[in-house]
Amino acid sequence: MTPTRFLKGFILSFVLFTLLDAVWHAGLMADFYNERLAVLNPGLGGAPGFSPFILFLEAVNAAAITYFVLRTASNNRPLADGAMIGAILGFTVISSVNVLNHALIPGWDTTMVVVDTAWGTASGLVVGIGVAALCIPQKRGWFAWMHR
Repeated sequence: MTPTRFLKGFILSFVLFTLLDAVWHAGLMADFYNERLAVLNPGLGGAPGFSPFILFLEAVNAAAITYFVLRTASNNRPLADGAMIGAILGFTVISSVNVLNHALIPGWDTTMVVVDTAWGTASGLVVGIGVAALCIPQKRGWFAWMHR
């Protein structure tokens, strides 16, 4: 893994994670999250707003997925490996945050834990595929990644 390849993957991961999370949390599922967060802090009206820590979390996730996809994805099946690594890391990171919140914060919604963990898994999968597709040399042909 070269520094240039890592930087390219990191930038791609960071942009993808940030865009996907913005569309999911502030767009498609905004009402779902706002309704559940309003219970925890009625003063906010449920809307969590923006925090620089969000970008920090996106950067940490981007660095981790980029590193592990580029270090462990096989040249024989980079997209499949990237998808698997991304999904596993997405699940691990987001489920850790959600389960910890559920355990420590009274009123943290169980449904939100499940939905957000599923989202973390899906977004990790998409980002893992993106890193593998753009940063790992591919064999020729559309379906070459499926074969060992």
